Amino acid sequence: MQPLQALAATLAVFGVVAGLLAAVRSGRRRQVSALGHALLAGVLLWAAVWMWPLGTGIAGYDRLRDGQAVAELYFEQLVPGRFRVTMTRLPGGRMQVFDLDGQRWRIDARTLHWRGWALEAGLTPRYQLDRLTGLDAADNDKTLPRGTYDLGDPGGLRFWQRIRAGPYWRRVVDARLVYGPNAVMSHGARYEVVLATQGLDARPINDAAAVAQAAP
Repeated sequence: MQPLQALAATLAVFGVVAGLLAAVRSGRRRQVSALGHALLAGVLLWAAVWMWPLGTGIAGYDRLRDGQAVAELYFEQLVPGRFRVTMTRLPGGRMQVFDLDGQRWRIDARTLHWRGWALEAGLTPRYQLDRLTGLDAADNDKTLPRGTYDLGDPGGLRFWQRIRAGPYWRRVVDARLVYGPNAVMSHGARYEVVLATQGLDARPINDAAAVAQAAP
């Protein structure tokens, strides 16, 4: 259970207890005490109802540390213009395999940067990989998408869209879409994807990738 979900559940339990105490105090004609417990129950339950979807929404997002490696990709050419990509998510090590068409690739991510009371409460920036896209090089300056794979979970995407659409949420958290560079696909190339506060970077980590990136 995500920490905010656990906190929401705890608040809900205390809210129910406060509500029961309010009922007991009312039955004993201790109206002032009953009113105080009823108000406390209302505040606790309201906080729990507000906090639970927040905790659920960010459960699929990982903590963002500036300059961290979030994935490693290895490319194998199947036929000209088509590659098999093995992606390892870091640091967990979960592996996924995709077939991509084109000459270049790009990986994008969604990020959450907190503001106001959420930042003061200690909530840390979060990220979720969004999609992996294969691209055709139309010319030296433009690329055209050939196909894409969704990398994030649907619940995380809905939460991210809800934040961007809600005026209150926008005061609490900045939801961004971060694009990586258009990197070259080449047989045997291995890249490390690094996520920093300013964006994504695809870094060659073997000779095949370095040669491909250096080619005009």
